[in-house]
Amino acid sequence: MNAPHFSIDLVLLCISCGASVLAANSPTVSSTLPATNFTDLGSAFSYGEADSKNIILTRKKRYISQNDMLVILDYHNKVRGKVFPPASNMEYMTWDETLSKSAEDWAHACLWEHGPRHLLRFLGQNLSVRTGRYRSILQLVKPWHDEVKDYVFPYPRDCNPRCPLKCYGPMCTHYTQMVWATTNKVGCAIHTCHNMNVWGNVWKRTTFLRELDRRGTLQSRRPMLRLSPELRRLLFQQHVLPRPQHKLSAVVQIEPGVPVQTKACVPNHTLFPIAIWC
Repeated sequence: MNAPHFSIDLVLLCISCGASVLAANSPTVSSTLPATNFTDLGSAFSYGEADSKNIILTRKKRYISQNDMLVILDYHNKVRGKVFPPASNMEYMTWDETLSKSAEDWAHACLWEHGPRHLLRFLGQNLSVRTGRYRSILQLVKPWHDEVKDYVFPYPRDCNPRCPLKCYGPMCTHYTQMVWATTNKVGCAIHTCHNMNVWGNVWKRTTFLRELDRRGTLQSRRPMLRLSPELRRLLFQQHVLPRPQHKLSAVVQIEPGVPVQTKACVPNHTLFPIAIWC
């Protein structure tokens, strides 16, 4: 008798603080939320609490276990510590409960888009979704780091930070967001969505992961856009150092996995459906 095969679709969402603006631009946001301007992250969080009835259903338990928190945090610090050459200003990443709760709220809405809009001015965001057998939270986190193979310095045109304005070619902005030197706080949530619209198709029982991080002052979107290309290149070099040009696999060892799709690629549903939200 064959062993039973369980199919589970999960969603993982993480938020972190001080992430690269090159990875944090999120043009696809929820159209159901009003365009409200805030001058600081605290007021944006307060607004989210007051307006949460628009997107949040009743929550009876946490959407991420203590063990998964530790695994995510340990993995982020592991890959950050293995960036070579090492960054002189690389900060140790810690868990942020406020970011985690915000990630819970959005993950529970099961929306395959960036949001909520009022927080995106201050926060960077990585998302991952998977359908099929679920074994470990790292199945949803490792694809972000796998983009290291597409990372080169200086920042290449085909590694586009403004997905989906350019919807083809490799991306590395999830990777740079993970290893940005001054990113020092992260909060994530994981949720099972029974019906989730992904690329126009309804995925059943999807695992959805969301990651959030706060942007540093220099990396905020508007000021960075005003900087000269030379200064932007200098900041990028300081915070996400060039990867070595030899033995790239030695940066971090990741067990072989199924092919990964990002929103920068046309989905091929003959592959095992894994997606990363850019």
